[in-house]
Amino acid sequence: MSLALTHLIGFGSRRPSVGGGGGGASGNDAFTKILLHFDGSDGSTSFVDSNAGGSAHTWTANGDAQLDTAQLKFGTASGLFDGSGDYISAPDHADFSLGSSDWVIDFWLKTAVSGLMYICGQCDGAGSTSSIAAYVEKTAGNVLRVAVNVGGSIYSVAGTTAVNTGAQVHCAAVRSSNTLKLYVNGVKEGTDASGLGAINDSGSPFGVGGLGVYGFTRFNGWLDEFRLSVGTDRGWNGASFSVPTAPYS
Repeated sequence: MSLALTHLIGFGSRRPSVGGGGGGASGNDAFTKILLHFDGSDGSTSFVDSNAGGSAHTWTANGDAQLDTAQLKFGTASGLFDGSGDYISAPDHADFSLGSSDWVIDFWLKTAVSGLMYICGQCDGAGSTSSIAAYVEKTAGNVLRVAVNVGGSIYSVAGTTAVNTGAQVHCAAVRSSNTLKLYVNGVKEGTDASGLGAINDSGSPFGVGGLGVYGFTRFNGWLDEFRLSVGTDRGWNGASFSVPTAPYS
């Protein structure tokens, strides 16, 4: 199956908190496999991965992806993507293997336009389902959705709050135990996808600003404080949590 042919449609126990969640927690620790602060000078195409728990991933700017000091949530800048070929990518790495572990993908976003756009994940250029692990998108209905590939089947959770153009929004896609959850501004939305097995181990690059190297409907807007945590749900497994109030450190 190819995403170019079939757009993936979503399906409709508390655990101990591990440091580095919301509020003033540090958030950069042994579980952190990607951490993009998107800080630097205006127009820079240098994207530094500051993760404390993974390898030193090299992120390549594609298209006109760059830093923008006029728009940001934390720090000195954010990542600017114009929806037309802009994304950053890192080669596949064991750090990105999710398997049956708990994990969190979280970030701040501000969209420039409405409509469907992929935000992050792994996928090949053909949009093959077999190359997908997990991804986050904004749907045509302007809600956020997280999706995962388990044994060739796609499971997803869609939000309920419309992501309005120009608004700063925190998104957290969480796997806690065997359940997939989605949080928008710290509030759990949609219907959890439960009973998940191991997530597909993709061999494709990890993309931010798009779904891997797949060229369809890339992100149009700004991203800040992008983090992948593997081996923890950050304690984000209930009805709500306090969103971060400072950059992870």
